[in-house]
Amino acid sequence: MKTNISLILTFALLSLFSSSTHAKHNNIKSRGTPVNNNTNNQQKNGISKPCQTYYSANTPHAVCDGDRSVMCLAGCTGGVVVQNCQSNSSSPLTTETCSVAFSQTSEAAYLCNTPQGAYTCQGPQSGGVVCHNCVSTPNGVLPSNNSSSTSNTPGHSSSNSTNEHDQQGKTLCN
Repeated sequence: MKTNISLILTFALLSLFSSSTHAKHNNIKSRGTPVNNNTNNQQKNGISKPCQTYYSANTPHAVCDGDRSVMCLAGCTGGVVVQNCQSNSSSPLTTETCSVAFSQTSEAAYLCNTPQGAYTCQGPQSGGVVCHNCVSTPNGVLPSNNSSSTSNTPGHSSSNSTNEHDQQGKTLCN
């Protein structure tokens, strides 16, 4: 009888110890999960910031101030408004809201991209954009946009209202 009581107590203690150890391991796992989730949330919830120049503002890989090491996953809102714009040298002067891209090509000239096309502008500019959910880009590389490329050279894309452009408005190599 004494042996049976000893065995029962031994199994009870082992069972208690086992469940206590299991609970501690679960606690460690649950503490580790939020740390990883916080890292992921930081990637999903980046910062919003105003930008002087920008491109691909209407996409989930907008670039602010030419910094390719940061990508704004929620695009940009607003747009620089520029006067005295032309789509070509013989077109009439217009005022455009640059909701896709905006950059300064010289002291008095700007490149403005809208959903309707690309414009060279000479006039005064006002307004601006705020780009949202801006996060560090792995290896400083943006997703390629080769599917909409009109160039015959792989990795090159012409500047237009949907493709990225550099600050000079020339063809970009990705």
